[in-house]
Amino acid sequence: LSSSAPLDAVVRRRVVNALGWSIGDECVSTITHKDWWLEVGDVSTITHEDWLKVGDVGKVVGPGDSSGTDNAQRLLVEFRDGKRLNMLAKKQIITVAEHRRQVVRLAFQHVLKEAANDPE
Repeated sequence: LSSSAPLDAVVRRRVVNALGWSIGDECVSTITHKDWWLEVGDVSTITHEDWLKVGDVGKVVGPGDSSGTDNAQRLLVEFRDGKRLNMLAKKQIITVAEHRRQVVRLAFQHVLKEAANDPE
């Protein structure tokens, strides 16, 4: 009997790739999600520091595994402390490179705004 594990790995990789990502890719959260600990951890120990925040870096570990109707658009992403969350591939995560571009653009806009307000 042959194992279905290699086939499962191929299918998982194809599902992830179809959403524009690869298993192992680093990604950055574009959302704050305070309730994620309710799904994966002990509610009694939740603090603000435990929230998933905009800018948190994670790693794509596979296709989404939720039971929601939008699961086909979700990827399973592992964040700090091994916590995993189903994230919308096109709306809730971006690449590290895109995050860097956004940070630089915002910093540049801030500098321009400050320069425009400088009376000298």
